Amino acid sequence: MATDYYGGQGAPDYNEGEFTVKYYLNTKLWGRREREKRFTHYDKAKAFYDGIDDSAAIWDTTRSAELCEAKTRIAYFAATLQHKKQKSNTREVAVTTSEPHHALVLFHKEAKGTDWSLLKESLRDISEAEYHKLKATAVDE
Repeated sequence: MATDYYGGQGAPDYNEGEFTVKYYLNTKLWGRREREKRFTHYDKAKAFYDGIDDSAAIWDTTRSAELCEAKTRIAYFAATLQHKKQKSNTREVAVTTSEPHHALVLFHKEAKGTDWSLLKESLRDISEAEYHKLKATAVDE
């Protein structure tokens, strides 16, 4: 999965302290859940953070909470819009965002004030190639 640098102050001047890595873990049983793990050495926290292939952040909590580094996942979603009057008329739309609920908000915004409505059950993850294909063939209304 792709991730994108989000921000932060960078590594602190010291290696020992209190560091928290907040991250997302995708499990079959519980779905995507936010987790957190604490470390007493920055280099160990950074190694753990680098191994995460999802949204994550390293916080220096030694004195106060300072963001050292953060990244967010890049995910692609598609959904179907249905014409309100001609139910057989549908079109596929795609967005890139980190979370499925953000995608639903974006799709609802796109349909608001138009003759189209979102079919919520049609929301699905797609690959980057599928995303670019949908965007290339999209018809702007």
